[in-house]
Amino acid sequence: MSSIQRTFCFILLTVLLYGCDALEYENVSTTAEYRYLVGKQYQSSEDLLAQVVAIEKDSEKVADYAALTRPPGISGLDTLFYEAVPSGSKIEILRVERSEPTFLGQYIKYVVTPIDFQISGNPTLRVHQEELNNSFEVIEN
Repeated sequence: MSSIQRTFCFILLTVLLYGCDALEYENVSTTAEYRYLVGKQYQSSEDLLAQVVAIEKDSEKVADYAALTRPPGISGLDTLFYEAVPSGSKIEILRVERSEPTFLGQYIKYVVTPIDFQISGNPTLRVHQEELNNSFEVIEN
């Protein structure tokens, strides 16, 4: 696969993943399939971006959540700003959420807490399963 094809695939996958935030998600943290993940800590293996996304409240944009992603990130009308998250940053999984089924399958995202960094405004921090698998390593306790 050429570098252009890899880049295209990465961009397409990222667009699809972030489009999935409009889906309904259910908390599956207590199910046998996912409960072992709650409380696990991870360390980023590369520099990331926190894309802070807004919702509108009373005609004012307010930070709703931040999604950890690889640079360059994706911009949209609902993106307020980006913050750099350096390689080696640590997170802990608080909750696991699964999307409703779609024609592309189901998506998993993790609601996490930062251990050694902070995002301006303290929005809820999310990591999609693809990012967790590719950009983080488990911290052995």
